[in-house]
Amino acid sequence: MHTIQGPLQSKELLFNANLERAMKTSLVATVTLLVLLVPSVQAQKTQDATQWGLGVSLIGGGVAASSVVSEATDLFVPVGIYVPIYTAQLRVEPEIGLQRIKVTSGETVTYTVWQLGIGIFQPQLPASGVRIYWGGRVGLSLVSSSVERGGLRSSASGTGLIAGPATGGEYFFSPQFSLGGELQLMYVRISMEGETLTSLRTRPLFFVRWYF
Repeated sequence: MHTIQGPLQSKELLFNANLERAMKTSLVATVTLLVLLVPSVQAQKTQDATQWGLGVSLIGGGVAASSVVSEATDLFVPVGIYVPIYTAQLRVEPEIGLQRIKVTSGETVTYTVWQLGIGIFQPQLPASGVRIYWGGRVGLSLVSSSVERGGLRSSASGTGLIAGPATGGEYFFSPQFSLGGELQLMYVRISMEGETLTSLRTRPLFFVRWYF
């Protein structure tokens, strides 16, 4: 029996193919960008960090590039703790984030996500009190979920990869305090219980940072 593809099915196949290519392009571009910045990291090893601080992301989230995205890929970390470290020509920013969601509707479903990551950026100082940067972020997510219903409980766990280019800036109200924003294009790949889920999304963030 032959199956005839209609216009809607053909468009869906074309969309999925384009989405997959876009995700692969984003991942390759991010890895290439970070590799290009590695020589700067090596060059700065002999220099002391000129400035370091502590930051908190205020708003997170994202817009999925696909109209059908699993709940697992929607588990983005909206609140994170960041440690910005500036050298003469480089910005390195480790991060740790946590998200916990509990939904009760006939059954209780709990999602917990830990995210560990790092960003490597090239900073610019276009004006006094203003600092902009461009580069990329890469991170590892640890995802777990549990379902409770009628005294029974089931659980699942998995890991995820998050990577993508990012650019942002911050304005210093004083030498120790700044407000900033960042726009990311993140590739997300999560594997849970033998199932692999992927998405490509934009993610805006706003920061408060204190420097010492």
